[in-house]
Parts: sequence; C-alpha cells; structure tokens
Amino acid sequence: MSNLDITLLLAFIGALIAVVTPIIKLNSNIVKLNASIEFIDKNGTKRDQLIKELDKEVHGLSEHVVRLKTKVDELQGRVKALEMK
Repeated sequence: MSNLDITLLLAFIGALIAVVTPIIKLNSNIVKLNASIEFIDKNGTKRDQLIKELDKEVHGLSEHVVRLKTKVDELQGRVKALEMK
C-alpha cells in the first residue's frame, strides 16, 4: 500500500465519521423527541379526562345552586307575606 492509498483511506474514514456522527446524534434527538411527545400525549389524555369529570361536577353544582336560589326566592316571598300581615 502506498502513501497515497493510506492517505485516501484515512480521508475516507474521516469523511465517513464526519457524516455518520451527526446522523447518529440526530437519531438520538429524534428518539428523545418521540418519547417527549408520547409523554405529553399521555398526560393530555389524563388532563382531558379530568376536565370532563370536573365539568360534570360543575354542572351538578350549578343545578344545585339554581335549586337553592329558587328555595331562597320562595322563602323571601313567604317572609314578605308574613310581614304584610
């Protein structure tokens, strides 16, 4: 093997390393990004479920408040009627 062959081989290996290293780093970053997206998606599903449960609870409480307001109005009407006697 001549000096030229050795030089070309070393240049090829250097060029190969220069190309492969960023690709490996990029692949690693893509894997991390996918894991992050899956984590966010999983938490988003839990969040959506919690929001639905809280919405049902708020709706039930709103109905209860309406019933209580109706009772208060009825009691105020009775008080006014008794005050007029």
